[in-house]
Amino acid sequence: MKVVILTFDDGILSHLNFARPLLREYGFNATFFISGHFIEETKRKGFIEWDDLHKFHNEGFELGNHFNEHMFASEESDVRVIEHITWVEHKMAKLGLPKPVSLSYPGFNRNSRTMDIARRMKYKYARGGCEKATPYLEYQEGAFGGGYDHAWDNQFNVPSSLFGKKFGYSEFVESLSKIKESEMGVYCIHGFTGDGHIGGALDEFSDISKEDFERCLDHLYVNDYKVIALRDAMDHCNFHIGMEQVDAYRKGFVEKHGQKYNDQFTRRMRGEE
Repeated sequence: MKVVILTFDDGILSHLNFARPLLREYGFNATFFISGHFIEETKRKGFIEWDDLHKFHNEGFELGNHFNEHMFASEESDVRVIEHITWVEHKMAKLGLPKPVSLSYPGFNRNSRTMDIARRMKYKYARGGCEKATPYLEYQEGAFGGGYDHAWDNQFNVPSSLFGKKFGYSEFVESLSKIKESEMGVYCIHGFTGDGHIGGALDEFSDISKEDFERCLDHLYVNDYKVIALRDAMDHCNFHIGMEQVDAYRKGFVEKHGQKYNDQFTRRMRGEE
């Protein structure tokens, strides 16, 4: 089964008015990561309102946690990181919405400490950036980030590809051909060209055109991809759950490729790379 996970960051109004109905037309799911600060404090142009979250939830879309403030988490104390993750949880609870099970790091900024916080706070997944395939400083305008292998990659550092000035329809189609059979393609979308949002990580370098995005969805539909929310990754991975299977997978992989790959696996699971 060919699986793609679509994620949207920051709670931009075009996610509600453009992406949401378009995804429904195709029968696709997705994860929308909410940053409280953009909605609660700034009242900036082009962002959703809190009541809009019910529309996503009632239609089956996943609402994820993108912290209250759009902070560089690796530079903050554990107390402050936990506070800003918890703030979004409490706000959603007040709205009668379930506790998020997926998290994304603002600015794709994370380290082993923030990954461990996500684990300790009982998140199922935390989405990272493109570093599996592209260095941090080289992907800020969009890039391929490699596929997500549920048996190999750290679930609190899920690799993703970023749409933007340098990653549109053509790059998206090319990226799908690079994703291995055992992997899923995870993609991050911010704003759409001309949608009027202001601020945050939402400048023109991280926008894509609405036409490009619709072409991407059409390509997925025509080529029989299953498009899901991040929370549902385990249900659709080729490698099914169970530590005995994980151990057997690792043992066979090490026997075939050597001990250095086992060491690399261990480092990834610890969040060290």
